[in-house]
Amino acid sequence: MSSFSDNQHPHYPARTVMKIITDMPDSSQWEQAKLESVFQDLLLSPKEWKHKSSGKEKYMSFTTTVYIQNSEQMQILYEKLKNLPEVKQVL
Repeated sequence: MSSFSDNQHPHYPARTVMKIITDMPDSSQWEQAKLESVFQDLLLSPKEWKHKSSGKEKYMSFTTTVYIQNSEQMQILYEKLKNLPEVKQVL
C-alpha cells in the first residue's frame, strides 16, 4: 500500500503530460517551436503537441507528453520553461 508521500514523488523514468500556459502568441506554430527548443536542449522529445486558446483569447495552452528520466531533469525543464517571458504557468 502506498503512503501519501509515495504519491507525491513519481517513479522515474515517467511518462509525463505537461500543460504550458502562455500569453496569446502571434503564431501558435512559432510559440510551439520555441517551447519545443527548450525540451530539445534537454534531449527530450515531446509527443503529440496540442494547443487551445482561452475563451477570451488572452492565453494559449500547449499540451504535450514527454518521458522524464529523473527528478533533476524535471526540475530543470520547469525552470527553463518558466524563464520564458511569455510562459505564465507550467502544470
